[in-house]
Amino acid sequence: MKTSAQLKDIFLSNSRKTLSKTQDVRINPEKLKAFAMGLKVPGGDAYGWNEYLSAEALKDPVDFHRVFHEMLVITAQNAGYLYRGENGNTEKWAVKNSGAKALLEYFDDLKAKGLLGDAPDMAQLDASLQDKPLSGVRQKIMNETLGTAASFNVHKIEAQTMQYSGGYRFDMKTVETLSEMFPTAYGEDPFRKKAVLLCLMVAGHLRSRGVQVDLQDLIVPADYRIPETLNAAGVIEMSDELVSRIEADELFNEDDPAVKAVRAASVVAVEEICKQSGLAIDQIDLALWMAARDGTLDKLKAANTDCKVASKHLACETMRF
Repeated sequence: MKTSAQLKDIFLSNSRKTLSKTQDVRINPEKLKAFAMGLKVPGGDAYGWNEYLSAEALKDPVDFHRVFHEMLVITAQNAGYLYRGENGNTEKWAVKNSGAKALLEYFDDLKAKGLLGDAPDMAQLDASLQDKPLSGVRQKIMNETLGTAASFNVHKIEAQTMQYSGGYRFDMKTVETLSEMFPTAYGEDPFRKKAVLLCLMVAGHLRSRGVQVDLQDLIVPADYRIPETLNAAGVIEMSDELVSRIEADELFNEDDPAVKAVRAASVVAVEEICKQSGLAIDQIDLALWMAARDGTLDKLKAANTDCKVASKHLACETMRF
């Protein structure tokens, strides 16, 4: 059985190979170093992601099983917001232009109707997803992450991650365990974005409530927001052709070589940023996620005159990220 560090090395090696085969994406080492040295982590306590959890999960003392399972179910659905409408145009499942807000509103409605209890009504849950993008995959994921078997698997994850000294440890073995236990929800993405994100979000929540969580060997959850920020900073450079495709609102296929290259560049670049900045993966992920919300992204785009920067993020129809 491979160690967590060995698993991480495999992901990094595969990402570097993907980058070596493309002309569309490259990492600028000088810009990366400058970005890493100037990167500031958002202040304050650990972000708790409380809005993703039920009132029961927020009660003291901390119930690891409930917290992890609830976060697992919703994070598994945290993708697939963009889709091709009947007129052929790209449309988005969103509330106030936010896919995450739409997802939270949907789950709040399920909780209010009592559909997410210990014995969920899968027929009603399937029906509730009928009008959502990529509904067939969403239904399969919902069935995979709810119910007795899923609950039992979460108990196994708790036992695997619990430390003798107290607290928990999430690493690339945790990520691979998730991908094996919940293959549709977490295993089909070669970059394991949602599995890594789940570890980071649960860790953030537990830490916000005083529980010790050790994060080791995790790669960055490679989606579309991270490369958007790194492109704005000049760390990730894209070819004129790729920028033009993004600017033209092309809805990319999840297996498009350009999509894989952009995500691979995110993994490799953030790993190097971790080394050069001395910051942890969760700190960097939070800083890059916050960039689109605190004005940093717009400032980076305005300041970058050295390379062509896409004015919007890459759009992809996928349940992977």
